[in-house]
Amino acid sequence: MPEGLYNAASGCASLFVQIIPQAGLAPIFPFIGFEIVHEAYREAPETQSPAVSFAFLPTIANLVIVILGQLRRAANVALDHLSQRLQTLHEALTVLGMRTKGEHG
Repeated sequence: MPEGLYNAASGCASLFVQIIPQAGLAPIFPFIGFEIVHEAYREAPETQSPAVSFAFLPTIANLVIVILGQLRRAANVALDHLSQRLQTLHEALTVLGMRTKGEHG
């Protein structure tokens, strides 16, 4: 895709995000995610299904980190005050999520 066309498309996308309320966009995202997962399994050979499954783990880890962070902040609880098991889970999910950001970003 030519660079000018790409810039125009990304500008239009940000315009739509600003115009459409967030409450209207949020329910759409899970359906987009389900469609991406469905297409990934449909297009990959059956023998590579485990690899497709593992490819989603970092994204799920990032999602869990975001949700748990929101819950923790809403409850006004610092990381230091979580149980050792929850601190270990948080660290493991953070490492898993950061690994993919470093490889792709």
